[in-house]
Amino acid sequence: MRDGLGSAIVLGQPGNIELTDVTVSNNLAGVSATNKGRIRGTNVMVAGNSGIGLSARRLRFTALTLQGNGAPGLLSFRGGARLVDSTLSGNNSGMSDLDLATRRRPGVLNTPCGRSARVPDPPVVPVPTDASWGVCTND
Repeated sequence: MRDGLGSAIVLGQPGNIELTDVTVSNNLAGVSATNKGRIRGTNVMVAGNSGIGLSARRLRFTALTLQGNGAPGLLSFRGGARLVDSTLSGNNSGMSDLDLATRRRPGVLNTPCGRSARVPDPPVVPVPTDASWGVCTND
């Protein structure tokens, strides 16, 4: 899914989005679910979207490539993320390359990333001065 003028995939009600062998690129935003939604995926690439790459309450991915998206690359206002064998880089360029921002501590296994941030209370999109989770290279 690419070259769209809006978000590539949006779930506007509680539920799950399951992605397998999917590429989402060059859209206004990547994939999002409501704050009660979940996104899971295997072998997924989300790249070059001008807005947030992935956004949901809970996110779980194996073999995710999340590169060059807007601010931040992955966002969870109310929950967390689990990432295995994935790569997050170059998201939120110009604002400390914020790749990962979650409310709860993310589970990161064999997943390099540039910078993480804790979503503050009340939930808003984090800024570079917000505390990090200490799971990425530049935290």
